[in-house]
Amino acid sequence: MDGAGEQPLRHETQGEGLRIARSTHHFANAPTKRGDLALRADIYRPHERQGPWPLVVWVHAGGFRGGSRTHRRHRLMAHALAGEGYASAFIDYRLARPRAVLAPRTERVLPALLADAARAGEEMHPTFLGTRPMAAVEDLARFFGWLQGREAALGLSGDVVLGGSSAGAITALNALMLNEALALELPRIRSALILSGGFGYPSLWRDGDTRILAIHNPSDDRVPFSSIDRVRRLSRRNFRLITAPVQEHGAPMLRKGESLTRGMQRLVAFDRSG
Repeated sequence: MDGAGEQPLRHETQGEGLRIARSTHHFANAPTKRGDLALRADIYRPHERQGPWPLVVWVHAGGFRGGSRTHRRHRLMAHALAGEGYASAFIDYRLARPRAVLAPRTERVLPALLADAARAGEEMHPTFLGTRPMAAVEDLARFFGWLQGREAALGLSGDVVLGGSSAGAITALNALMLNEALALELPRIRSALILSGGFGYPSLWRDGDTRILAIHNPSDDRVPFSSIDRVRRLSRRNFRLITAPVQEHGAPMLRKGESLTRGMQRLVAFDRSG
């Protein structure tokens, strides 16, 4: 799928003059009630640093209703990551409209997942537990399937960090914990960066080799703190939760006046600490 929808390499400058290269790739066609939907990814790479680079794959926010891979903040995040020697990818996934058509296996598993969430008293909005978040996980897996075998051509090392904000953070945790139940193939994920996320299916939580950093405002009313706090209690290793009373929903900054660059540097430091 490297033909239609591809855009040539572009170079951008931000902040202290750091240049990054951006390319847009059509990675899949995903089924919806109105036919296939083309999915694309923007991949940013450091222009003035020698690769290969680790890749941060970021899933955008938007409550599974809206949001976009092209949000202005993503470019700022990409520049901050490039300054630390990381490439980044921001991906599309199916949203509320047109309605997604799930894989047959996902459809079969979904009722048991919803029952698990109900038994646990999950407080996240039902929208965060149904068809839409499952479609996002499927589409994330589609991106990883497309990426396989293209790492060298893109200047990537093969090391993968997965992150997201809000709905994107929920998707990242779902991908890590539900890939076996949904029969999805994922690469080895070195670290996961979870900003204002949650996980609704506690019987399927398992401690794995992926190191997880979660940042959450305990007074957050969009994705309730109770969901990620339950994950903290379930986890025995490789999970760290930072509570940040002044955190803006879905943002990496912990303090008033803290820059986005500093917030991203904290995420990078966590990944490198492993």
